[in-house]
Amino acid sequence: MFTLRTLLTLGLVLGLADFALAAKGAKKKNTGVQGQVTAVTPDKDNSNTGTITIKTVAAKKKKDAAANAAQNSSEEKKISVTKDTKFEKIEAPAKGEKKAKGAAPTGKEARFSDLTTGATIQVSLKSGSNTEAEKVVIMPAKKAKKNKANNNN
Repeated sequence: MFTLRTLLTLGLVLGLADFALAAKGAKKKNTGVQGQVTAVTPDKDNSNTGTITIKTVAAKKKKDAAANAAQNSSEEKKISVTKDTKFEKIEAPAKGEKKAKGAAPTGKEARFSDLTTGATIQVSLKSGSNTEAEKVVIMPAKKAKKNKANNNN
């Protein structure tokens, strides 16, 4: 009797664990797209809607140079913006101010007209769609790094 109860309990625990893992995998969300804006095309009838063309770059995964060359191929993706799309612009920290480690950057409300060619953006896609934006975050421009070799001359 004790053996039967133990086996039944063990089977129940393993079954629930398998079910929980399957449910966790099913909830995987489409995270979105990050890249550089190559074109911004507003609709003719509404200036707050339109299409954004983004140049994305695949992430580096291997240290092999041949593999990196194949993975770094960029891809152009067109994202449609509707009246329901939310925009946010992240401001760069003030000079001398450091970002707190682990703190999420805060931004302020923006509009479709704030998008410019060359800006880096993060787009959260609507669930069930690969081309319709739910939220667009305009990232701060990166500062150009000074070349130390040129400063020594």
